[in-house]
Amino acid sequence: MSVMNKSMEIAITCDLSGALFTCCVWDAKTGNHLMVYRGGGAVNPRCLGLLDNKFLITSDAHKPLLHIWPINSQEQVKNKRFVMPGCVSALAVSPDGCFIVASVAEVVYVWHFLTGKMDGMVLVWQLAQCVDLDRSVTIEPLYKFTHHSLPVQDVHVGVGASGTLIYSVSMDRTCKVYDFSSGNLVMDLVFQESLTAITVDKAESRAVVGTVEGPIYEVKLNSPPRSREIHMDSNDVRSVFMGHTGSVTCLSISLDGVTLLSGGEDTNVCVWHIPTKQLIRIISHKAAVTNAFFTLTPCTMFDEDVEHQLATNNFQRMMETVEKFEELTIDVEAPPTDHLATTNQNAASASQHTVSDNNSSGDAQQHEYYIRQLRKINTDLYKYIVDNQLGK
Repeated sequence: MSVMNKSMEIAITCDLSGALFTCCVWDAKTGNHLMVYRGGGAVNPRCLGLLDNKFLITSDAHKPLLHIWPINSQEQVKNKRFVMPGCVSALAVSPDGCFIVASVAEVVYVWHFLTGKMDGMVLVWQLAQCVDLDRSVTIEPLYKFTHHSLPVQDVHVGVGASGTLIYSVSMDRTCKVYDFSSGNLVMDLVFQESLTAITVDKAESRAVVGTVEGPIYEVKLNSPPRSREIHMDSNDVRSVFMGHTGSVTCLSISLDGVTLLSGGEDTNVCVWHIPTKQLIRIISHKAAVTNAFFTLTPCTMFDEDVEHQLATNNFQRMMETVEKFEELTIDVEAPPTDHLATTNQNAASASQHTVSDNNSSGDAQQHEYYIRQLRKINTDLYKYIVDNQLGK
């Protein structure tokens, strides 16, 4: 394969069959597939992610397992098995790649990826509080959004700091927009159809909303009406993408804001030109499409010579109430003093002692000896952490 432009955007998709592949990488401009990942079965909606642009991670739709591939290999990571408490219905990776968040039944779990430890059940918006090991503190949700009257189908969190917006769509035919800094509802978009998916461009100038019937609607965000509740005109063809014959399951907008990617239960991934609402291409799948999104090409995706090492342990299935470590014993040779030699010469050479900081003797030679021993302890501790905590 020829060397590709590393800044080029690719599309990653998967469906509910898993017959031909678990995930596939496409060139959205030509419709050609560039890479396939197999052996992970079918993938549920919103259960596909990238880990530090070096690994692709999915959850099995029918088994309580996670599957992980190096981004440049069709073979899964070997010698590691990621067993979950149950079948995962939603999966996400933190932007820094440190945490894996998975939804199983009515519980959301958080794992620290490096160690595989379960850091807590998600009850709040703030990740820092979710992974706090202090179990004596009861964590309350930062916000509780209860404006939807039917199940929420999709959520999109915008970029930014204090001005971050949160978008949610529901079967109750509404799209709610919240201000993250205050928790206030700032916009309520009312449609004539039940809503299933939402995405927003990088500039947050437009939102695109998918429906259960198939039409996809564009909402301009630059100049919203002054009233908080807005009733959308479904007859305005200038804002509608028509092409899916079933429920829309996923949406993604390209980095330049010109191209829209949509997946549906009609087994099709559609590529659209946003300014004209024209359907550019259809990429057919074997079953309902569950995930489809744009991403910049990872720089090592097509470099088979690069070997990515996955530093993690198997994921714990139960949460620890306190941090548990294996007992660590460090052998420290006793200091060569006449007192110890005459008191118990044999015990001095074989016993284990704890080094203490004693400045009363004023013996510079003995202090130098202690320094050497402390350096040895530091080295042993470092090796212990590497061997037992990083799984190497």
